[in-house]
Parts: sequence; C-alpha cells; structure tokens
Amino acid sequence: MPKKDVRTPILLPARMNLAKDALAGLKIELLSFPFAEFIDNFRNSIEEVLSSNRNKKVWIPYRQFNNGLLACASTLMHGFEYFDTGDYRALAIGTAENQLRVPTPEQIHELAMIWAQKWTKEFDGKGKADQVNSVCDRFLEKMAIIPTNWNWQPISPEKLIQNLNAEKGLGFQAIPSFLATLLHGKTCVIRSGKREQQIHWRKVQGDGSGRTGLFIVSQPFLALYTDEYGKEAPKDGQEFDKQISKQHQMKLDAWRNFLKQEVIVSIDSKIKPYCFAIIEIGQTKKKGVHPKQSIYRAVREACVLENIGSQMVQTVKPKSADKEDESADTSPSYSKKTEGRILNAVLDVTLRQVGALYGIPSEVYERAGIPKEIAQNLDVIALCRRKATQGQDNIHYALAVRLRATGAVDVLFPNRQDWIPYAQAGIELGQIFSRVRHDRNYKTVQLKGIELAKFAADVLTQVGEQPTLVLIEADVWRNERGEENGGQAWFQLKNEYLFANRDVLDFQHVPGHTCIYPRDHNQLRNLLGIIRFRTGDETTQYITNRQTWDENSPARDLMHLSGFYDTSIPELLHYFSIGRLPKTQKA
Repeated sequence: MPKKDVRTPILLPARMNLAKDALAGLKIELLSFPFAEFIDNFRNSIEEVLSSNRNKKVWIPYRQFNNGLLACASTLMHGFEYFDTGDYRALAIGTAENQLRVPTPEQIHELAMIWAQKWTKEFDGKGKADQVNSVCDRFLEKMAIIPTNWNWQPISPEKLIQNLNAEKGLGFQAIPSFLATLLHGKTCVIRSGKREQQIHWRKVQGDGSGRTGLFIVSQPFLALYTDEYGKEAPKDGQEFDKQISKQHQMKLDAWRNFLKQEVIVSIDSKIKPYCFAIIEIGQTKKKGVHPKQSIYRAVREACVLENIGSQMVQTVKPKSADKEDESADTSPSYSKKTEGRILNAVLDVTLRQVGALYGIPSEVYERAGIPKEIAQNLDVIALCRRKATQGQDNIHYALAVRLRATGAVDVLFPNRQDWIPYAQAGIELGQIFSRVRHDRNYKTVQLKGIELAKFAADVLTQVGEQPTLVLIEADVWRNERGEENGGQAWFQLKNEYLFANRDVLDFQHVPGHTCIYPRDHNQLRNLLGIIRFRTGDETTQYITNRQTWDENSPARDLMHLSGFYDTSIPELLHYFSIGRLPKTQKA
C-alpha cells in the first residue's frame, strides 16, 4: 500500500511565449505555379496517344524541375510542391542577415520552358509520331505564354503564427521553413554534465517526406557515449575490436588444446568416424557483456578446426523443489520447455548436421506425380546463397545441396569439382570461414555477381548420371548489375528473358563457358529442368487456366491483393493469398 505522506502526482500545463523580436526582419513570399493545368492536360493527352487502353502511366517530373529551381535560388525553401490545396506553390524566406532574393517570374518561366522541352523529348520515337508531335507542340505553345499578373505574393509571418490555416494552411509548411531559416548560420551549445557540444546549423538541399526542399542540419560530430555493454564508442571502438580479436584467439587456442588433450585422444581414428559434440556454454546474453565477447564463436571455430561438429546449448537448470528431502535419492526434474530445448539440440546434432531424413525422397516424388522410373532415381539440387554485412566480416557466399532419391545429401562448394557428404561439408565450411578470419586477403566468401553466375553454370553443366531437377531463387542471381550483386549475374532468370530463352542456357558472359547451351547439349542430357522461385516480398507468377498455360505468352504478375482456393485436392481445403506488386518495381 502507498505511504500516507506520498502525495498524488499533479499534471502541470507547460506553456511558452514567442519572443516578440524573433520574427524581426523575416520576410516571406509565395508564388503559385500557373502551368499546372496545362501540364495535367498534356499528361492525359500523351497517355492517350501512347496507349489506347490507358494502362501506360506518364509521370510528371516535378522533382526534376524543383531541384533545378532550388539550385538557382538560395532563399527558396521549396519549389512548386503540391500541398493538397489544389495548386502548386513555391516558398521563399529571407532574414536580415540573408536578404530575400527571389528569381523573377520571367526567369522561372525560362527554366520551365527548358524543363518542358526536355520532358517532351522523352516521347520521341514512341507511339505514332504525328500524334505525339502534335500533342507535344500544343503543350509547348501554351507553356511559352507568360501569364499576366503572375507575381510573388508577400505574406506576414505574424499572420501565419496567429492562424495556421491562413492561405490554405500555408502555416503548416511555412513555419518549419522559417524556423530553419532563422537557425541557418547560427551556433548553439548543448551541455550534459562536464561535456558540451557546439553545433553549427546550416541549410542543405535534400529530400524529405516526399518533397524536395531545403532542410536544416548540423555538422557531423563524434558521439561519445557508453553502450549497454560498458563499451565507450566512433573514441575507443577500434581498441575494443582489437581486444576482442585478441581474446577470441586466446579462447580458440585454449579450446583447441582442451579438445586435443581430453576429447580427440578418446576417439578411435582407425574407423574414421564423424564426430559431434553437445557443448554447454552458459548464458549467451548477459548485461554488461558484449555479444562479441561470447565464447560461442571461439568454441564453434575450435571444433571445426579439429573436425568436430558442434551444437551449443545454454545452461540447463532443473526445477527447484518445494521441499528438500535429504534422505530421498531423487533425480532432478526439468520443465517441458527445457526438455524440448535439449531434445532439439540432440536432434540437430544427430539428424540435421548429418543430413539424415525420416523417409526416402523417392516416395515423396511419386506422391507428387513424378513417374516411378524417374522418382526412384531423381536428384534435386538447390542453389543456396547467403549474404550478411558485419563490418570486416562481410560475406556473400553460395553453395549447392543435392538430395538423392536414396536419401543421401551432398554439398558442392564454388570452385570445387567434387560433391562431398553433408556431414563433412559442415566441417569444411567452418574451416573456410576460419581461414577468412585470419587472412583478410582471402576473399573466397565474398563472391561477386559474375562468380555467382559461374557457379550456377558449373552446377548445371555438370549434373550426374541421374535425372536432375535444379531449384534456384530469383533474387540477386538474376540481376545484371548493381551494388547488391557486385557485377553481372545470370540475367536469363529475369522475367523478360526467362520465357523467350526457355529452351537454352545463356552463359555467353560467364568465364569458362562463354556460350549458349541448347536443350539437347550432351552436358544437359540428364537435366530435366530448372525451377526459378521468388521469395520474400515478391509476388509469384501465375496462370489462370490450362489454356493460358499452353499459350505462347509470358506469365503475368498479380497486381492486387488476391485470395484463392485450391480445389485440386478434394480432401484438403487450402486457402492462400498473394499481395500486390511492389510500387518500387519498374513498370
């Protein structure tokens, strides 16, 4: 119960007053854009002549025009932006130190004509030339006329302060702008205890909230703080990383010595067994302990270097007994959650890490409708890719996993010729990454796009003697160029090429291949097909019926959120939904 002398907290209203001289010397001017109607009409007309069914959208490049306008006028806060008021308005603000200087309507009109002419050139060679040229010419004729009474309109700052809705709600956009103008060039000091930080404010051109305008930013500065792990950071971060690296090596050496002296000596090397270990490593998350200080990575690396597969498990605690009976010899009991956690760890070591399955895959293939003579010999290969950004530990790696009809699972690494058993692959993969940790010049785990393409080409052209299906995800493997994949990849996987080149493998750009493999090529005789699938936030391709399936036309994307029932299996009611096409995808 609360103490009697504790008073109930009271909420006190906080108020502030505007300094009377804060707006002294501040000037605001507003200019409407008189060409918006012409531009909308032109957009509609050009859409009609380019596409009769009006599915092709034409976007107005206002952003391009406003960027140019802001670059030419330093006192403009934003260009002709649309503010849901039915018109486009530019805003300029000046102070006593930075006098208001705005471009004349004639100068703005000159820039608008250059912009309009450049925009119309984008439609050269599209649609019917005579219709397109006629629409563009009429548009330029209207843009060439300067409207009468088109002038900058001065507005009182006090008026906007007193009524935010004045001038069609201009205050909501103008007040942040003139506050930024007032701060431009000013300096302030932020103090916290014995520390202080001097900040210099300045305006910059940028993009925010979907609009192009000028914004207020400070200079970059070092952030001195102590994080939740007790590490003071951009100050002793490098020293901390050096210490972590040193500690990691010490832990690694200690664990390797322990394994050699206490574990490996008890293993009969004559039978060449696969070795696996379950290791209790305490609690992985502790307050004041940085994740990099965890023993986890050192133990894992020590195990793979000694050819031991490992599975970590956090400390196992029995349930506490309500009453202790020293005379009774009872075994400790554990919660269902703890028992499940330990069982999962055992299953991970004994099943997942050796690639063991609960049944024969050929039976699953037959149930899927694959002919028995193929199902009993079918190989399924999946190309897998992993990318992670972890400072100096960046990785972009790929491997192939092959599931055989008998249940055997093998793995193939890039730049290797032979498939190796799944259990052995885990050890070798760990050793590869261990080498990278100690030799930063060893770039094996940082594949470029063209290296991904070469790996895919090597796998597809070296299938074994069994009928084979290959699965590959679309993401990154299909990109032509870009930072994401670091160069060319297998762009035949892109939608526009996939259907057109469905009977060949196009590896003209891939080192070691530089050719197009036809469907009947000797190296593809056992390759039944390649299945490209899209994951994550990508919508899948779809067909509407059997007739569409048989048509000689590319698949289409789902444009809207859709729901479907699968009635192909009478005893199972399956409902699934697919989202709309991402707005960021190119038209």
